[in-house]
Amino acid sequence: KPELATPHVAVGGLLEQLAAKYRIVRVISGRDATQLLTWLGPEIEIDGLLGVQRVRGGRVDLVAEAAPYTSKMSAVRDEADERVRALGLDGVSVEDKGIVVTFHFRRATDRSAARRAVETIARELAEDFSLVTAPGRATVELRPPIAMSKGTTVLEIAREYDLEALLFAGDDLVDLEA
Repeated sequence: KPELATPHVAVGGLLEQLAAKYRIVRVISGRDATQLLTWLGPEIEIDGLLGVQRVRGGRVDLVAEAAPYTSKMSAVRDEADERVRALGLDGVSVEDKGIVVTFHFRRATDRSAARRAVETIARELAEDFSLVTAPGRATVELRPPIAMSKGTTVLEIAREYDLEALLFAGDDLVDLEA
């Protein structure tokens, strides 16, 4: 269950220690920045939803190009929920991340069948609502058609701080671009 995956209690303190030693330490996540802020605290710079939410000084802001998609994505989430229920997809859930809708199928008894069904639903919704799809290890996301990825966010950070080198670590398909 995605809502049960949380960082170890010591992570916030470790990130603060790193931030005291290095020019910049930033968390880039596919998760909602408000949740990350609760877990990690306001001292850590956070880029949530793959960089379209930014936490600076304890405040969460949505980047300007993402804001117009807020109401559209609410309608997409409702339609996604309805289609998953109509197909009776065991172990498949729909997560609302504000301007991202994520289908999770990690808990499906037949992951291959669940992936195919979810990919079909996502493709159809992407066409209907002019969105893009992004596969994960056991997820498929629907996103607005804007620059929205950990890779894009890492490049923005490198340019903003004129970095010659940086370290990025991740554990999912969406991390590969970064």
